[in-house]
Amino acid sequence: MELWFDLASNYSYLTLMRIDRLAEEAGVEVRWEPFLLGPIFEAFGWKSSPFVLQKEKGAYV
Repeated sequence: MELWFDLASNYSYLTLMRIDRLAEEAGVEVRWEPFLLGPIFEAFGWKSSPFVLQKEKGAYV
């Protein structure tokens, strides 16, 4: 399994803390693939995180 992650992401952190144990239990090998969300946000024309730009999303998180 490929695991794509951004170290600055809160969601990635939660997954990274659990994935090794879960993969071992399932007999799955994990291939770690880091990437950056910043360039993806920029491609959408966002100058900041969606959690800052979208007030409702930021309040939820």
